Amino acid sequence: MKDVLSDIFTRCLAVIQTGKYNCLSIQNITPIEDNQTLNAPVGTALILGSDDQKKEPLAIIAITSPKLTTDHPGLLALVVRRAQAYKASYFITWTLRDAALWKTPRLGTPTERSYIEKLRDYEDNYEISRDAENQIFCEPVRLRILNIGQNLISDLENLFKNQALELVRIDATYFVQRIIDSVHELLPIVTDSLHMRFSADLDFRSKFTQWAVSHNIAGSPADRDFSLSIARQIIYRLLGKILFYQSLRRVARQLPALDLTGIDSSQILSTLRRDFAEALKIDYHAVFAEDVPDTITWPTEATKRLAALIHDFNTRDFSNLPQDVVGTVFERLIPPEERHLLGQYFTSEPLCDLGITFCVLSPHSLVADVTCGTGTFLIRAYDRKRWLGNHDHAAQLAELWGIDIAPFPAELAVINLFRQNLTAASNFPRIVCQDIFAIKPGDKLPFPPLKMNIANPEQVDEPIPQFDAIIGNFPYVGANQIEQKDKNYLNFIRYTLIEAWLEKYPELFYYPSKHEQTLFESSIADGKHNDSNRNRLKLRISTYADLYVYIFFQAARFLKSGGRMGIITSNAWIDVNYGYELQKFLCNQFKIVAILESRCEPWFTEASVNTVFTIVERCEDQKARDMNLVKFVKVKKQLAELVPADPEIEPLSRWKHLRKLTEGIENAGHKYARTVPLGVITEEDENFRIRVCRQGELHEELQHESKTVKWGKYLRAPEIFLNLIKNGYFCLLRDIAVPMRGGTTRINEFFHTTPQVAESFAIETEYLLPLIKSPKDSIRILIDVEELELRIFVCRRSKEKLKELGHKGALKYVEWGEKQTYSRGEFKGLNWPDGTWLVNRQPGWYALPSTETNSGQVFFSQSIGERHMHRYCNKQIIPDCTHYYFVPNKDIEDKILSALLNSSVCALSSEIFGRVTLGDGVLSIKVEDARDYLLVPDLRKSTFEQKKRLTDAFDALCTR
Repeated sequence: MKDVLSDIFTRCLAVIQTGKYNCLSIQNITPIEDNQTLNAPVGTALILGSDDQKKEPLAIIAITSPKLTTDHPGLLALVVRRAQAYKASYFITWTLRDAALWKTPRLGTPTERSYIEKLRDYEDNYEISRDAENQIFCEPVRLRILNIGQNLISDLENLFKNQALELVRIDATYFVQRIIDSVHELLPIVTDSLHMRFSADLDFRSKFTQWAVSHNIAGSPADRDFSLSIARQIIYRLLGKILFYQSLRRVARQLPALDLTGIDSSQILSTLRRDFAEALKIDYHAVFAEDVPDTITWPTEATKRLAALIHDFNTRDFSNLPQDVVGTVFERLIPPEERHLLGQYFTSEPLCDLGITFCVLSPHSLVADVTCGTGTFLIRAYDRKRWLGNHDHAAQLAELWGIDIAPFPAELAVINLFRQNLTAASNFPRIVCQDIFAIKPGDKLPFPPLKMNIANPEQVDEPIPQFDAIIGNFPYVGANQIEQKDKNYLNFIRYTLIEAWLEKYPELFYYPSKHEQTLFESSIADGKHNDSNRNRLKLRISTYADLYVYIFFQAARFLKSGGRMGIITSNAWIDVNYGYELQKFLCNQFKIVAILESRCEPWFTEASVNTVFTIVERCEDQKARDMNLVKFVKVKKQLAELVPADPEIEPLSRWKHLRKLTEGIENAGHKYARTVPLGVITEEDENFRIRVCRQGELHEELQHESKTVKWGKYLRAPEIFLNLIKNGYFCLLRDIAVPMRGGTTRINEFFHTTPQVAESFAIETEYLLPLIKSPKDSIRILIDVEELELRIFVCRRSKEKLKELGHKGALKYVEWGEKQTYSRGEFKGLNWPDGTWLVNRQPGWYALPSTETNSGQVFFSQSIGERHMHRYCNKQIIPDCTHYYFVPNKDIEDKILSALLNSSVCALSSEIFGRVTLGDGVLSIKVEDARDYLLVPDLRKSTFEQKKRLTDAFDALCTR
């Protein structure tokens, strides 16, 4: 029997020595010898696992006689002792008849069968009898036994490479749902635990309140919703760490496995933190750096469920995780309302690729996304650069930089980039979890060197470079949200932009006093403005500007001369007042390559905002800027149709097709390159309508108007409309009638009265004047005053006078109002008369000033939905602030004016010059838009016959 065992053992191990299993090797072979304790021959060998970084004990293989079972107590005791002595993680007991693969127990654990975890029990070989001493082992029998041995060695190889016997290929749908289900299980448990601690532990509550403010999490610790928001962040972040750690261990073999077997539930989180600290020694600060939420204790039930999830992860093959899965997890995990608050939306691959094709022009372009989120743009830039010829994964990661203020998205960005090549030893994404306004070009950050031995990690200080391309989707954070977390945040931005642009672009700043401004302008002329007093300098950017406007200025300082930016933002800046400084900045510092807008689909279905893709190129040559041809591009097809090829299956044809599209846009109007003045040229095909304008002419118009020029008309206006403008058929609406905003009462609950309220107080009718508050108040253009439900309470008599006149109804109503309180807003809890806007009114708080009760006959709706309809009344009535009324020129009749406003030409003009800022299609026209931009046919040039035809048509319209 010893000879048979020796032959089979030698031949089995020889396969490893031939190099078939290149990650395995053999050491310390104990030949087949009789063991008196077992009364059977036994031989053992130590199997080592090795990779580029280190060699480590993996398993002990023990072969013995078929008369023993694989779990014979003496055999287990012998092999466990040897496995523990060599610190091998596994051991195999093989009796030729059967075999078992075991996990080596911790030191001090009893060696009885019930204490040892069996990983695999192999199928019995029944042609080998228990009493095999006299059995003849012919060569075919030996070959079948050796085949079992090959299975044993293959399993050891899998254990070393994957820390699992058979990794299950990850199904994207299952994987996403498994994580989401786990979050839904964990969330109420962790939330309840936090909520209880916030109530009982003041220090704990204070620490988390400060952390929440710094991460844009609003609410009071007394509310369960606040605990829910914190719990989400804790769970998201921990799951992200676990996902990444599992992938990282494939190349960082020295990292301990996330093995929670036998660990008490109270020690699970601390065990994970110790393991993550080992990963932090390598790098990946955006993932593994500890923050306040990482230090809490979880309830026992939550840690048990977490351990079960990690056990499931240990059986999954992370090398085959589809590229978009992590982003999908993020998108489905975070509730829409939280994403909206953070300004985070998820950019589709076709949209990313379109902008990247404009901007990433070289295989070794340095690329940044300064608000990178989960890294979609960087992943697509990686693919673009690979298609251009850069196949060096480590070099690619060193050339792709992402910055994001939020820890969880930054964590996922690291995971996404790391996963582009899981086998690479140098796999260190340049993801920085910081506020973009807190860093500047040249700041040094610790990263591993390009080529680093991951088993012996080191870091060097790497300066943030200037980039060839900056791409991204800037966050949709409105002006009213910018200072929610920090009341001094705009002041911080001001100092940052002064440092960035005072020397190169002083036009961005001003002094509030006329004397200081005069001196400042003089110093600019002398080139000495960089020495100006920075404490009193103000930004010219409007305080109504959304956050993305400021980010444009900050991002630009990271861009090389000749480098390009491709940024998705709200389309508001091309039309609204606060866009003026950005328009000027782009004309003064860049060539504007193209501005793209889709009119056939929303690019972000979850965001109530319409977007444009702005492509600009840094240029310090004024002549080159002025001669540049700007392309305003209306995208006529949905992106799925415009960019059809699958990025995974057909990347080559996809990138070629995209380059053809972008070259077509950039070459538009090239035959007019020397034509001055150019005006507006239109080129159109089945994909795009491109309006070509000379940048110098756009800049000149900005300087002449000294306000925003509505560039949206180049994207939206049909050709005939531009021709009518060019031929002088239009005038500004204010030239024939000045629009005025309707009144604001400050307390509509009091001043806007219903018939029921008026009747209950018996308010005298002389104090109740007709009011149009909403377009719904009249379903027709012609307003019937008797059909208006609301009346506005207008009383400018003192209470004493009301008493003297016996107007008891109005007096009683005023006295009732004095006892009421504000239910919301800054005055919540105060009595109505104590509100700032009302307290100084004379003769009393209830007396609306005449400026808030102006009346008119022609009205213009501030918001337009499906129907373009503006109301007209034969009598003077008072409009609410949702309507504008008009003061027509003396030679313009009210009826003629209303007929004009309800014409299809005016409807088209409203579409072009209004603010299409809501993704649901509502058109908003502010009073300044109507006054300063809205173009209408010039009634002053109309003949009597034309006016008569207009009023006749209007009369017919009013009867509908």
